[in-house]
Amino acid sequence: MKIIKAIVKNLLPPGCFKLIKYIRLTFYKKRMNKLYDVSNNDYNASKYWDMHHTEYGFQSLKGVGHCALDEEENYRWYESAKYIFLGIIRELELDKNNSKILELGYGNGFYANILSREGYRNYCAVDLADVHIHNLELKHPEYKGKF
Repeated sequence: MKIIKAIVKNLLPPGCFKLIKYIRLTFYKKRMNKLYDVSNNDYNASKYWDMHHTEYGFQSLKGVGHCALDEEENYRWYESAKYIFLGIIRELELDKNNSKILELGYGNGFYANILSREGYRNYCAVDLADVHIHNLELKHPEYKGKF
């Protein structure tokens, strides 16, 4: 895939990638509009996120990231978010044993992974979609029952 991207990148004018991303996003939105008719108040957030997470899987950042970006682009985006987040929690000088952290919308556990690696113990999270609870509890037994 990377080789194909490199070849295509050299063949297409620079502005084409933005156009391609726009087209991908447009088709994605059309697909979502078929699933949920928001004009008739048919949108169900829990159903949407369950479907989205199921489609992309537990390990994918695309399921929780930007739908018009591929996995590699979402990874780069989340890597920068990780360093921003780490900077904030270090600046706040949170006590790893006593600070209570609540995450709304844990998705595939991106921030739970960071907090666990950093040694934070009092973490709790809620999400409308519960398709990843089992995987997250297996990956983070220290947070079992807190998702």
